[in-house]
Amino acid sequence: MTSFINDIQFNLHTGIIYIKGESSVQISEQTPHVMIRERMEADCLALPNSFEIQTNWNEQQFSFTLNLQEAKKIVEQGQIWDFQFIVDEEKHLLDISRVSNYETSYYSSEGSLHTMALYTTKSNTLAIFVRPKQVKYGMTNMKLDEQTLKCSIEIDQQIAHSIKECRLKFKRKESEAVRIHRTELTVQGEKTKERHYCFTIPKDNIFTQDILRHGDSWEAFIEFSDGECREISTDFIIEKNAIDDRFTPILSSPLFKSVFTLNGNGQLHIKINKVNIDVRLHQFSYQDNGVIALQGTIKSMEKLNHKLQAVQLYLRPKDNLSLKCLTPYIIELPFNETEGSFYSEFSLQDLFKHQRKLDQTGFDVQILLQDKKTGCKGEYDISLSSLKEKGWKYQSIGNGFEIKPYTTKISTLALWMKKVKSVAAKDPVKIAVYGSCYSRAAFNSQPYFNPDYKEKYKVVYTQFHSNTISTMSNPIEYKEAYFRQYNEAEKGFIQDDFEKTFFQRISQTAPEFLIIDFYSDVFLDLAVINNKHIITGNYFLRGSQYLYDVSGSVEFINRKNMDSYLIQWRDAMERFSAKIKEYLPEERIILQKARSIGEFYSKNGERQKFSTPTEQVDFNNYLYEYMERYFLQLMPKAQIIDVTNYGFIGHETYPDGNSINHYEPSYYKELMKQLDHIVIRTTANGYKVRELTH
Repeated sequence: MTSFINDIQFNLHTGIIYIKGESSVQISEQTPHVMIRERMEADCLALPNSFEIQTNWNEQQFSFTLNLQEAKKIVEQGQIWDFQFIVDEEKHLLDISRVSNYETSYYSSEGSLHTMALYTTKSNTLAIFVRPKQVKYGMTNMKLDEQTLKCSIEIDQQIAHSIKECRLKFKRKESEAVRIHRTELTVQGEKTKERHYCFTIPKDNIFTQDILRHGDSWEAFIEFSDGECREISTDFIIEKNAIDDRFTPILSSPLFKSVFTLNGNGQLHIKINKVNIDVRLHQFSYQDNGVIALQGTIKSMEKLNHKLQAVQLYLRPKDNLSLKCLTPYIIELPFNETEGSFYSEFSLQDLFKHQRKLDQTGFDVQILLQDKKTGCKGEYDISLSSLKEKGWKYQSIGNGFEIKPYTTKISTLALWMKKVKSVAAKDPVKIAVYGSCYSRAAFNSQPYFNPDYKEKYKVVYTQFHSNTISTMSNPIEYKEAYFRQYNEAEKGFIQDDFEKTFFQRISQTAPEFLIIDFYSDVFLDLAVINNKHIITGNYFLRGSQYLYDVSGSVEFINRKNMDSYLIQWRDAMERFSAKIKEYLPEERIILQKARSIGEFYSKNGERQKFSTPTEQVDFNNYLYEYMERYFLQLMPKAQIIDVTNYGFIGHETYPDGNSINHYEPSYYKELMKQLDHIVIRTTANGYKVRELTH
C-alpha cells in the first residue's frame, strides 16, 4: 500500500468529512481526484456508482472534503463505498493504519431513510458503510372477506416525515428450503392521512396465469421510499392468529385456488394450490418386451364451471430441483384423449433410445390439463388407483442402463432407472478443460491434489472462467494494457474469452477428452459491449479498469433476472453442444458435476461453516443441477464425473484460498479415480477422436 491517510475529521452534525494524506504513487501531469466507489457483491457484475471528490494535491500530499448531505443521493444507493483514486488504469485504496482514532458513529442526513458511518475494512483501508433505518409501524384496521384483505397501518412519527411512498411487495418463494425470490407483484399503498396508509389486496386477480404454480408461497414485504433514493424493505407482519381464511378459486385461473395465511413470525403469505382433480389409471400393463400401456380417467373433485382437456402426457425426472423455476426438461409420451379419459402405449427402449440415461433416477408420469375456456393449465400426477405393483422387472434400454415402472409412496406411477455396474481401468490421454478449479485443480502436482497426474495425463488446453454465453458470442479486441497485473497464463484466459478462440484452440491442441464444469455459468455475470460483444465478468475483469474506460455502451446480464438469463444460456449451450461435436465425439466429452459447499475443515481438523448464507449455497447447487441436466439432454452420450455424494467439504489449507468452491484433498483424488475409469472404458469401446479438419 503506497497511499496513506494521516488525519480524519468527521462532523456528525453537518455530515462533512475532512481527510489529509500522502501517496508515493507516481502522479501524472493531471492529478487525480479521490473518489468513493460502490463495492459490488461478489456474484454481481455491474458498473458500480462512484462519486468524485475535489482533491487538493501539494506534491505527494493530498486533502479533500466530502459532504455526505450533498452526496446522499448517490451514496444511499449502495451499502459499502471504498475511498480510492485511479492512476494509469490502476486503482489505489487509502490505507488507514496511521490513524489511531476517528469518529465511527452513524450520521443521519435530513429526510433520509439511511445512516452512514466510516469504518476500517479487513484490508486496513477506509470505507463508508450505509445501513437502513428501522421503520416502526402499527396495524390500525384489518378486514378480510372471501377474496380481499384490507389493512391500514400507522407509521411511527419519528421517521414518518422521511417516507413519501409505501407499498407491499409479494415475492414468490422459489423453494421451501431456500428463501430465494425471482418473481414479485406490487400493491401500492394509499395515503389516507398523515402517517397512515391503506392496502387493498385481492388474492383473486392479483395473479396472472403464467406465474401460478401448485404449492407456491408468496411472501409479503412492506417497502418504504423517501421518493428520491433507495427504498427499504422488511417483512410485512400481522398479529398472529389475526388471519382466518380458506382456499377460494382464482376465477381467471380455475385450476388454482389461493388463501391468505401467516408464517410462524406473523408474516403475511398468499398460498397457491391446485384444485383437486383425480387423474386415475383403470388399466395398466407392462410387458416383457418393455412396452407399457395405460388407460385412465380425469375427474374434478371440486366444482369447475368449464370443461377440462388433457394437452400433454410426459415423464418428469425426479431430482433435487426444489426450485420449481429450474426444470430442465420433460420426456413427452404419445397419448390419445377423449372427453374425460386418456390412453397411451409406448416402448421403454424406443422412448430412451435417444434420451440421456441417468443412474439412480426416477421419472414421474404426469399429465398436463387445460381449462378450455380460460386456457389455464395445471400439472397432475397419475394415481394407480387400486392397481397393484406385480413384481415389475427391470428392462434393458442399452448403454448399460435398465429401467422399470414402480409405485411411489403416494400411490402414483413412476419409472426408476439405474446403471448396470461396469469395470473401469486406466490409460494415459491428452486432456482439455473448459471450466474452473472444480476440474482444473485435479491436474496439479502439489501434494494437496494429484502429484503423479502427469504420469497419466497431459493438459493440452484450459479455457478458464469463461461463461458459455460469452464463448458463443462475437469476438472483441483484447487490450493487454488493462491486464498487466496478471501472469501469462491468466492473460491467455482473458484473451481467449475476449477473442472467442475456444474451438480454434481445441482444433490446434487435439485433446482426446474434454472436461467441462459449469462454475462460470452459475457464478459469473456478463458484460455486453455496444450490444454485440459479450465478455465474462470473471475476477480478471473485475480487478481491472477495463469496463470503466471501454468506449460505447455497457450493459450487464446476471442471475437477478433468472428467466432472461436462462433463455440466453440455453441458446448458447445448444450452439456450443452442436459445435463441440464437430471436434470430439460425445463419449469423449466429460461433465464434471460441481457443487458449492457450506462447510470446511479448519487447520485443526474442526468442522466449521462458511459465512456464505445456506440459501445462497443451495441456490447455486440447484442452478448447477439444472444446467447439468440440460447439457446432458443435449449430449446424451457424454460421460459424467460425479463426486457430489461423497460428503467432501472444504479445507482451510487449500493452496489458493478457502472458499465454498474449493474442496479437501480427497475430492480431487476421487475425481482422478473416476476419470481413470472413464478413460479405460471409453478407449476399450473404441470411441475414437475424429479427424480434425478445422
